[in-house]
Amino acid sequence: MSLSATAPPFFSCTTSSNANRHDFFVQKAFVSLSSFEFNLFTSILREWESSPSLNALFSEWQKFARDSGKPIVSNLQVLSFNVHRLDIRWPEVTLLISSFSFDIFILLETGNSDIAFYERNFSNYKLFFQ
Repeated sequence: MSLSATAPPFFSCTTSSNANRHDFFVQKAFVSLSSFEFNLFTSILREWESSPSLNALFSEWQKFARDSGKPIVSNLQVLSFNVHRLDIRWPEVTLLISSFSFDIFILLETGNSDIAFYERNFSNYKLFFQ
């Protein structure tokens, strides 16, 4: 589907009335949208208004479409260990840390421990605790 060369853009600004409608529409978008959304909107609107045909516009936008034939695969390695008192099972925890490669390490039932102990011994990790 193509527009003719003489087809008007989304908002034809050939008259002051249409230009005012266009400006009013963009101003309402400015007030309603976040800064990021407004910039994205105006970029899309500029592309729409300057495109000679719908086919040309869709061809341009197709460059940014994801290839649905290639699935995106991402692996996340999680190691969870029910410690039952970290002070007693610390040697096993250090063996696990040195033996496996993981993205997330979960220690359950650690018992009462000093937070400084975790920060000192897990300084390479982000800590979340309850």
